[in-house]
Amino acid sequence: MMISGRFPRPVFKFKKGTSVYPYEGLSLGFKPLKGPNKITIGVLAEEKVRKRVEKFIYNLVDGGRKFQGMERLFDVNLEVVWRFIKDIKNVGYAPGDLAGCDVVVVPLPSNMRLPDSVDYYIPLKQEFALLGIPTQMVDYSTIKNLAENRYVLFNFALNIYGKAGGVGWGLADKMENYAYLGVDVGGGYTVVSILVNLNSPVISWKIEYNPGVEISVFVERPLLSALLEAEKSTGGKLDGFIVYQDGRAHWSEVEAVRNVYEEARARNILTSDSFYAFLEVRKRITPRFIRLAKGRFYNPEKGVYFLIEENYMLLSTTGYPERGIPLYYGLVRPILVSLIDTSSWDTTVLEHGRLVYWLSQLHWGSAFYTPRLPITTLYAHRICSFLSRGLSPPEEYYSRLWFL
Repeated sequence: MMISGRFPRPVFKFKKGTSVYPYEGLSLGFKPLKGPNKITIGVLAEEKVRKRVEKFIYNLVDGGRKFQGMERLFDVNLEVVWRFIKDIKNVGYAPGDLAGCDVVVVPLPSNMRLPDSVDYYIPLKQEFALLGIPTQMVDYSTIKNLAENRYVLFNFALNIYGKAGGVGWGLADKMENYAYLGVDVGGGYTVVSILVNLNSPVISWKIEYNPGVEISVFVERPLLSALLEAEKSTGGKLDGFIVYQDGRAHWSEVEAVRNVYEEARARNILTSDSFYAFLEVRKRITPRFIRLAKGRFYNPEKGVYFLIEENYMLLSTTGYPERGIPLYYGLVRPILVSLIDTSSWDTTVLEHGRLVYWLSQLHWGSAFYTPRLPITTLYAHRICSFLSRGLSPPEEYYSRLWFL
């Protein structure tokens, strides 16, 4: 018999309150959970769009209409450094003039899209990455048509805040002292994302060259390195760790996780009664969910799940209320969560599934739409994509959310 249900939505903790909606929490003045007191924003733009760019940035900083302004909402002082050039396709030494900025905003023509043999998006990101500066790109069409849109401005501010090292919110529920590790392979790399202390999240990642296309041949070293980093961040031994693999797991990867568990215990990184689990999180699957109400079809509510076997479940991490009628938004796709290996089978896939759902809602890239994947695997996947394009920031900046 198939078991189904719906997980509760996570409650988010801010500096001065809690809310189930990030936008609501910050709009009510709860302030971000933690972050810098001051952010220096560099702006590199073409002279021909100066007035529109200035209007967009001033609206971002000070607010306008129904947007309260980034300084007020995020409780941060902002300094803007301007650098206007003739042609964005030939920036010359301009990036060097913005050295020392925390984030650089680069408006680009709307027809610049990836992949493109004549593309300026990635080269610009690469150039600033060498300076240790994350970038935030924005289309000319956005600057022209949405310069006063409060939702666009809010998400833009949220991305800048994350790239400058800030964390908007964490989980309000008391969580285990675990390291939550996401693993993905791509572009010749194995990436392990690190997430600890979900009540006041700390994020980092480790990378390793990988000759395989889909199988992480050398996953042990970055996993063990990630646990050492997690122990350092928490200031003591960990009670366990959970590994989230993007896609199918190979038997050699299962063995690698077991070896890392034993090695971590031997090195006293983990407590003597510690726990580990290895989960597959797969997004390329066939089944779909649909909700029937009063004769009409809708997308399922977020958090709906179906236990299809003892250790396998389908989980809807996106859906209503953000995406309601399929006619407008398309039918959302669930993910498949599989418990592959663990030190204690008493913790069921349902318990793991709830955390997968909560981790998908913890995304700091948007306050309005959440991703399908938990941020552990989502961020590992995005880092892989960046590395494959030559974007590799200095390691001292790994705690910033470059990939939002």
